Amino acid sequence: MAVRATTVDLRQKYQWALEIAGFDSAYFTECDSPSSEIEVIGFAGAGTLHDIQQPGRRKFSPIVFKKGMWIIGPDLAAYDWFTQAANTDTGVSTPSTQLKRDVDLLHLDGAGSVIETWTLKGAWISKLEYEKLEGKSSDFLFESGTITYDRYERR
Repeated sequence: MAVRATTVDLRQKYQWALEIAGFDSAYFTECDSPSSEIEVIGFAGAGTLHDIQQPGRRKFSPIVFKKGMWIIGPDLAAYDWFTQAANTDTGVSTPSTQLKRDVDLLHLDGAGSVIETWTLKGAWISKLEYEKLEGKSSDFLFESGTITYDRYERR
């Protein structure tokens, strides 16, 4: 019996949006998709010839975003959120209940309608970095950040 492929429209990588309160989503140029894994626990009981594998704890991998930086004044949205976790000027950190927020990663169709939403629950920026400045380059300047989160919901 032959298997026939059915023609379907597939999603395109460039049609997405990252929604974070205080950020302009149009400036995001790259973003990882969420990923998760379940730890594998091996149990070797007395007298067994092999490990018995069992599921352990679920882990969620951080995502990295890249966004263009405005030319009109400082774009402080990422910096302000990052600094709340550990402000070295004041020696104060925001409690995690106030620091963490939900972030939506949207997959869009050709018309710009939302196909699917990944909501990163309890998200915060754990790393922030800026590209090196270079006098002979005419490229745009980008900032990158790592968003760590507790879990995600896919709908």
